[in-house]
Amino acid sequence: MDDMRPGPVSDHLTSRRRAEEALHLRAKQRTWREIAEQLGYRTEAGARHAVRRLLPTLRLAPEEGRRISAETLRVIQRPLIDLYDALAVPGGDVSQVTMLAREIRANNVEAARLDDLYSPKRVEVTVTRSPAELIDAVRAELAALSAARPRQIGPGGVIDAEVIPMPDSTEETTA
Repeated sequence: MDDMRPGPVSDHLTSRRRAEEALHLRAKQRTWREIAEQLGYRTEAGARHAVRRLLPTLRLAPEEGRRISAETLRVIQRPLIDLYDALAVPGGDVSQVTMLAREIRANNVEAARLDDLYSPKRVEVTVTRSPAELIDAVRAELAALSAARPRQIGPGGVIDAEVIPMPDSTEETTA
C-alpha cells in the first residue's frame, strides 16, 4: 500500500528547495524580512538560519564555482555599462558616473581574478655556474679591465687628499 503522506525525506527536500530559493533571493539583494515573508518562514532569523545551514552543503568544484561566478559577473556588468553610458554621455550626475565606473572596475578585477590573470606564472631558470664561479669570473673581468687602463694619478704622481681622523670611542661625537 502506497502512503502519499509527506515524510522526512520529502520534508527535507522541500526545506532544502526553500533554503536554496532564500539564498537566490538574498543574492538578488532582498532583505531577510522580504525573504521570510515570500517563502513562508516565521521569522527573518529562520530564513537566515536556513541559508547558513545550506551553504556548507553547496561545495562546488573550483571550476564550477569559477564558471558560475564569471557568468554572474557578466550578467551584472551589462546593465552597469549600459547605465554608465546613459549617465556619462548626456553629462549626468558626476557622483553616479564615478560610482558606476568604480563598480565596473571592481567587476573587471574580479573577472581577472577568476581567470587567474593575477596568479604568478612558473618560470624555469637554469643555473650553469655556482655563485663562487660567478664571483671569480667577475673578478677576472674587472682585473682585465683594470690592467687595460692605466691608473690616472694627478700631476707629479701625487694624490691630493685630506686626512680626517676617526673619533675615539671615548670622545663624544657631535653632529
